[in-house]
Amino acid sequence: MKFGVLGYPLGHSLSPALHSLLFPFAGQADAAYSLHEVAPEALPEALPTLLAQLDGLNITIPHKRAVIPFLDALDDTAARYGAVNTIACRDGKTTGYNTDCIGFVRAMQMYSLPLAGNALLIGAGGVGRVMAFEAARAGCRITVVEPEEARAKALEADLHALFPQAEAVGLSTDTLLAQHQGGEFSLVLNASPVGMFPKVDACPLPEAFLRQVPYAFDAVYNPAETKLVAAVRAGGGKAETGLAMLVLQAAAAQEIWFGAHFTDMQIRDVLAQLAKKL
Repeated sequence: MKFGVLGYPLGHSLSPALHSLLFPFAGQADAAYSLHEVAPEALPEALPTLLAQLDGLNITIPHKRAVIPFLDALDDTAARYGAVNTIACRDGKTTGYNTDCIGFVRAMQMYSLPLAGNALLIGAGGVGRVMAFEAARAGCRITVVEPEEARAKALEADLHALFPQAEAVGLSTDTLLAQHQGGEFSLVLNASPVGMFPKVDACPLPEAFLRQVPYAFDAVYNPAETKLVAAVRAGGGKAETGLAMLVLQAAAAQEIWFGAHFTDMQIRDVLAQLAKKL
């Protein structure tokens, strides 16, 4: 069976190594996994070919929303979040799923990071929507910060539509820094790619702001310690990168593709082996 990941760029991707580690536990040791780096303008031509050739695809930045018109159906998770990170190709039919939500919630539980209180979400893209909706479902008050204020406001409106009881405010980065201090937030969630390899010296917010935050989860998983995570830890807070989320969402994708089941010990084994590759 053949699988792959679609994104642009993909120089940082750990997906082939990750899925190769998971395949034997799923009873699919002979499965193949490949990279498909496709620029946005080339997606309409490249995606149909990939869907015809592969048994499944993972989708990453910047294609999580762009692939939707090319699919035959969406699972409830993909429809709810308006983003696809996993595609299953079966019997000539393509179905989009979103396993980021599973990976995110399970990673927060694994790290004992409380999804509660006054949460600051950085980034309003596909992963940002997942984090925002799960935080709202858990009862958090959410502040969405995005360089493009219109995008932040759009996510705010979507949150209010799906969770009328949720408190959500969309701000630009400049407005956030002018009006708020890091100590006002019980949790920071970074859903932006800022700080990802190779631009490891970048940080989505000033380190002085982040040193006041008690808990943080950074969806960026490469490098092993991002500037954001380091800043929160330097202030005495607890922070983790997105490596466990990556592993757990991939495991959920293989659950869809194969009906696989992974034990906690297997997941931790894969996580430990993957961490050595960073």
